[in-house]
Amino acid sequence: MSLLSTQLSVSAKGEVTLPEALLRELDLKPGTKMFASVRGNRLIIQPLNAAYFTSLRGLLGHSEFNIEAVREGKAEELTLEEAKLRRHTDPR
Repeated sequence: MSLLSTQLSVSAKGEVTLPEALLRELDLKPGTKMFASVRGNRLIIQPLNAAYFTSLRGLLGHSEFNIEAVREGKAEELTLEEAKLRRHTDPR
């Protein structure tokens, strides 16, 4: 994966448009669910796609992830479980 950096702007509606290069690099398609979090002064936006859930494999005590749950729009439920786990394991 290459390092891509770009300046973005927030519209009056609170929307951010991602440049085509970022969309291609992350294989983002229309309708891809995203998870946003704030760490210090950084905004982290994580696509909730197969690559993301593959990276979590084993972290939640399961050897497999349920990509169908993501496709069915249940990604939010899965990220809530991740947040619960983080609260129990994050030393902050």
